[in-house]
Amino acid sequence: DIKVWLGVWVGKDLPIFQQERARLLELLVDFRDSFDHVEGIHVSSEAIFRVEVTAPQAIKMRAIIKADFVDFGLGRLPVTIADSIDTNIEFPSLTTVDDIAVTFNQFPFWEKNVDINGARNYMSDRVALVEQQAEKRQIIITETGWADSGTNAESNPANPASMAKWLRE
Repeated sequence: DIKVWLGVWVGKDLPIFQQERARLLELLVDFRDSFDHVEGIHVSSEAIFRVEVTAPQAIKMRAIIKADFVDFGLGRLPVTIADSIDTNIEFPSLTTVDDIAVTFNQFPFWEKNVDINGARNYMSDRVALVEQQAEKRQIIITETGWADSGTNAESNPANPASMAKWLRE
């Protein structure tokens, strides 16, 4: 009885989207009865943030996938664009492409100006900005976290205590 969200990868090359869409269409045909376990689908995963597509391109790709879902009688499912919270703030149209939900990723771990002690409030403030744009749509955080080990000059310190604090708060 597990419920899942599906994702369609988007990259700088259009064939990537076309291959992902083709595979999704196969799944829609082959596993049609299993789609009662699907809660929604997001298109892209930070492709705008990575500067691989523009916001208007992502919105067009999302519209194609939404039309596919409507054609298969699954128009009730939300079809969103999952990108960074900052991308959603910069391009408010991303928060209104779907009538039901807004999805985004947010990792304060990668924000050098935010340490673990301020991460909760930072996240809350960023989410509030998206909530204002989203009106009454459901807010879904599709990816977040804090690393428990490893080093990267671009990130905050990774350790089990910080990871636990992030998950707890």
